[in-house]
Amino acid sequence: MLALIGITIGINVLHIGLKLTSETAASAAYNAVPVITFFLAFLMRMETLKIRSSHGIAKAAGVTLCLAGVIVIAFYTGPAIHPLNHHRLFHDSSSQAKVNSKGTWIKGTFLLLFANTTWSLWLVMQGVILKEYPCKILLTTLQCVFSAPQSFVAAIAFERDFSKWKMGFDARLLGVVYCGLCNAGLACVIGGILTIAGLYCVLWGKNKEHKILYSTNEISKMQNVEQDVVVPIDESVTSNIALQKQ
Repeated sequence: MLALIGITIGINVLHIGLKLTSETAASAAYNAVPVITFFLAFLMRMETLKIRSSHGIAKAAGVTLCLAGVIVIAFYTGPAIHPLNHHRLFHDSSSQAKVNSKGTWIKGTFLLLFANTTWSLWLVMQGVILKEYPCKILLTTLQCVFSAPQSFVAAIAFERDFSKWKMGFDARLLGVVYCGLCNAGLACVIGGILTIAGLYCVLWGKNKEHKILYSTNEISKMQNVEQDVVVPIDESVTSNIALQKQ
């Protein structure tokens, strides 16, 4: 189930959404993964959200801004942005990029959002499973093993032209090798930078929350130490002390 949600469904739906939109929209929508992960963890009561505190406001603002960004990508196109010194070498219609229709673009954007949601759910489920089964490398290996036949079945269901299954020494094979060897490492670096940038508000809120909890615990410990200890005194001892004074 974990491999089906995170790898098989997530990656294949991402490719469909990428085909219906553009690389820029997919890269922008990818920033929603950490925020959606926090939202799902909050629904599963794995995270806390205090609206009246500054860190809670930062978390809520991060979720709201993320959803607003996805809506803007889906429903607003706006004017094209070109560099100041940009000159086109060819002005014919064949050099223009293919522009998808509005309905196709909206459908592709929500498919990208669905793919990001499956990845976020995959991350949350991994956190739960790793508490009971802490072997990360073996868990990753098992997910890849189970996802391979699932992806094969999905590929056969969607692509029934067997002529496209023939492997030749051409650009397609070179692209697969390049993505496996070179692009994976670069994607990790770029994805890490985007994740840190997109999660800045949420991480700041979490740090602020931990500081408040730590200071509250320290104050409670100091109050417990400073409390006066009342020792009961036996009545016979007090009577003997009074007789000695007389």
